[in-house]
Amino acid sequence: MGQETTAVGLIKVRPSGEYSRGYETQLRFFHLLNIDTRERFRVDIQSVGKAVFLALDPGAYEVIRVQINEGPMMMESHVSLKFQVRPNKTTYLGTWQFDVDTPRTQRMLRMEITHEKPMGDEFSTLHQYRMLDNMVVSPADPQGKEVRLFTVAPLPKISYYYR
Repeated sequence: MGQETTAVGLIKVRPSGEYSRGYETQLRFFHLLNIDTRERFRVDIQSVGKAVFLALDPGAYEVIRVQINEGPMMMESHVSLKFQVRPNKTTYLGTWQFDVDTPRTQRMLRMEITHEKPMGDEFSTLHQYRMLDNMVVSPADPQGKEVRLFTVAPLPKISYYYR
């Protein structure tokens, strides 16, 4: 393996439309694939909005799956968000905005990625460690900006889920 570099980004999740479940819609995790080595990683987020710092080897990567949860209700989808991690640089992946349809028979996940360099409180640690001085922007490129979410059975099994 080569030298580790850092990839950073900001993830935001919000429900779109009228929402009545009483739980926050949040990104539970995403699976990351190193395209060159075919190695997979699971990145736990468990948040509505969060700055993400990843120590990765330089190369091409792809986010291949995301899981969203609302309390015990979980949904996931296969996605394709590709990006490059540059050697000896801090790679900024952009702000990933996930919009989740409200509960219904067929729910969709819409993805939007913005390319502006980070500002504000979310990245105060970047300023603290002077990571912004050596930063390159390499935002993920979504293949298909809207994908269907599929329900995942919760663990432990919840009785009303299996009627």
